[in-house]
Amino acid sequence: MVFDRKDDFQDAFVRRLGRASAGPLRHLVPTSEGFLDAIAAGLGWGMVPEVQAGPLLSEDRLMLLAPGEWMDVRLYWQQWKLDSPALAALAEAVTETAAAALRR
Repeated sequence: MVFDRKDDFQDAFVRRLGRASAGPLRHLVPTSEGFLDAIAAGLGWGMVPEVQAGPLLSEDRLMLLAPGEWMDVRLYWQQWKLDSPALAALAEAVTETAAAALRR
């Protein structure tokens, strides 16, 4: 599974495990929910964020293909440069929630 034509995440993971690539056949699924749903339906495999995969792993609807292996992804928050109290509050809420919910 790939998110879009530029998605190299799965191949990067497979290369890290010592293989050349994940193979040429791909299903393109450009939404995070659809990507997860397609994997859970058995249409292919893919890298899914831990917090998104957790419930399906505990229900045995997903499985780890390489237990103990993972890839960290740097996340960025982008917003318009407007002097807006609402945008400032939103940015603060997002960064605080991310700091509490995600691994460092």
